[in-house]
Formats: sequence, C-alpha cells, structure tokens
Amino acid sequence: YKCPNGHYCPQGTSTKPIACLAGTYIDEGAIDAAVTGGEFTADTLNDCNYCPEHYYCERGTTYRF
Repeated sequence: YKCPNGHYCPQGTSTKPIACLAGTYIDEGAIDAAVTGGEFTADTLNDCNYCPEHYYCERGTTYRF
C-alpha cells in the first residue's frame, strides 16, 4: 500500500492516511530511504518535512513549492 502524498500511514494499523501538519509537506522526493518494495512510504509524522522559509504549506500539502 502506497500512502498518498501529503499524508503518512502508521504501519501495522488500519487507520486512514493522516495529513501532514500545516507548515509541513511530503512528496515522493521528500522521503529518504523509506523505500519498501519499490514504493515510497511514509509511516510517521517524522516523514513530513518543514515547509521552506518564505513558503506556506497547508495541512496535507504534497509539494514543497
């Protein structure tokens, strides 16, 4: 299962994808070494990155710009 961009999916649970907080973002390029079976996954809030300075990222943002 590939977690949708802008969200993380806790492993071992059946909860719905959780959106990254406002001020953070996540996309396939943002996930470092979290490759499982050839697909990028995000499983914790720590996989969400801070939005770059001078930019605003709404909750669940998928791109850093």
